[in-house]
Amino acid sequence: MKKFYFICVAALIITFAGIIYSQSRSYFEYAAERNTLAAELKKERELNQKLEREKEQYMSDAYVERIARELGLVRPDEIVFINDGVR
Repeated sequence: MKKFYFICVAALIITFAGIIYSQSRSYFEYAAERNTLAAELKKERELNQKLEREKEQYMSDAYVERIARELGLVRPDEIVFINDGVR
């Protein structure tokens, strides 16, 4: 009878040890995945901030005017002088 109790207790201990091992392994796998995802999220947030700054720059009046000037556009109230180089 004592041997039966010993076997039952040993089986319970082994079962609990297996459960604890399995749970701790899952925990560490999820923790590693969480760290990877957190790093990826940080990287994506930094990219988002960079793109927001670029968007603000492209929407500024100074940028729009510079691009318009490069394309040869002028304001309606400006007078354009063309120098063709002939005297």
